[in-house]
Amino acid sequence: MSDLISRQAAIDALYSVDEYNSRSVKAIKQLPPIQPKRGRWEMRIDERFVECSECGLMTTRNELKGIAVFGKNEPNFCPNCGAKMEVTT
Repeated sequence: MSDLISRQAAIDALYSVDEYNSRSVKAIKQLPPIQPKRGRWEMRIDERFVECSECGLMTTRNELKGIAVFGKNEPNFCPNCGAKMEVTT
């Protein structure tokens, strides 16, 4: 997962190195905002494995959190890509 920093933190870092960095500051201000990732846990292979619909992380349900019933106790985010998981019923 990429590190996320605020736009202002990037601008402040540029100014700490060179106060006349206006072209770089303008470029940072024009970057599009990050769109939050949304995914879901998908069951795989005999319901013992789950896969993130965003990044494809495949792991056992027990590795995620010691899960007894699919859809009830899985983490609400992917530990690999950080996608927020939709609740499935």
